[in-house]
Amino acid sequence: MSGLILTTAGAAAIEAAYQAGTVVKITLAAFGDGGGKPIIPNPDATVLVNKFGDAPFTGGASTEGMISGQTVIEARKYPGNVLREVGLVSADGVLVAYGDYPDTVLPSDGAPVMKEIIINFAMTLTHAESVVIDVDPNVSALTISEADKRYVKKTGDVMSGKLHVQNDIAVDGEVYIGDAPLLPAGVPLPWPLSSPAPGHAFLLGQGFDKAVYPRLAQAYPSGVLPDMRGITIKGKPDGREPLSFEADGNKSHGHVMEIDSTDLGTKQTTPGGAYQLKLRSYRSNTSLDGGESSRHSIDQDRGLTDYGLIERLPDHAHSLPIGPHIHTGRINPDGNPETTVKNIAFNYIVRLA
Repeated sequence: MSGLILTTAGAAAIEAAYQAGTVVKITLAAFGDGGGKPIIPNPDATVLVNKFGDAPFTGGASTEGMISGQTVIEARKYPGNVLREVGLVSADGVLVAYGDYPDTVLPSDGAPVMKEIIINFAMTLTHAESVVIDVDPNVSALTISEADKRYVKKTGDVMSGKLHVQNDIAVDGEVYIGDAPLLPAGVPLPWPLSSPAPGHAFLLGQGFDKAVYPRLAQAYPSGVLPDMRGITIKGKPDGREPLSFEADGNKSHGHVMEIDSTDLGTKQTTPGGAYQLKLRSYRSNTSLDGGESSRHSIDQDRGLTDYGLIERLPDHAHSLPIGPHIHTGRINPDGNPETTVKNIAFNYIVRLA
């Protein structure tokens, strides 16, 4: 069974009860054969595709955010039918929840295979406090002592009991091999679907009724399941308590970045652009022989003529010392918001018992 889904009609009935301060009483588990083929649960469903029977609840509870229950189908009442669909029906006849079930053939009269099918369910539900699972006091769940009398137990390859069965059997909600349960209540199980398996609940940090699920209470004595969303399981190291939480983090470490210093030495500018200085002057007439003098005088108040009286500078270059230098660097953060490994997402579920 891939899980029950809340129907549109069921959601409306629960919301109306919540607003009115009343409750929706779920009284029956209905079951059918899906019209001869597997069904796909549809929230718009109001009836089963092909119902062939129903049964009261042998156990049930409503806790904060979750409802759960158990019903027993007496296979001998419906010989030859194939179980494929299950629904929860209220006292007002509303199909509150609907789900599929793996094809299970109910044996014909006299077939020595099974007498009963025990169906456990659990649903996370908004306004679960407005829902009541009506348990029939005249119908009780199968106990281990009763099962020992009515079903065989398998020890090694030896079968004993009134019936011959092909596989290990369910006894009071537990699968037994010999005298030991195959899977103790409380073990978190990875589950690939969006709804919990029959008789299981998601680990969402919600509370549960310890009186209804005493075996689960042995594993979680606080009456609260751990929230496993986005969490992985770690083998308990010494010094830590079971179920203690550890936040994500990196192992203490450092990073090293080295940038070499380089001596660029001394560089020269490109030669060229020679420049000749000139002196602006005028000729003097103070020659001793009365002629023109080659002497020059500088007078800022007289007209000037350029004369190349200063020798031209040749082409040349300048030296520019650069010397050693360094660069600074920065390491930028990179990565995901938290430390992760390659992974595939599963829902964690736990068996209700």
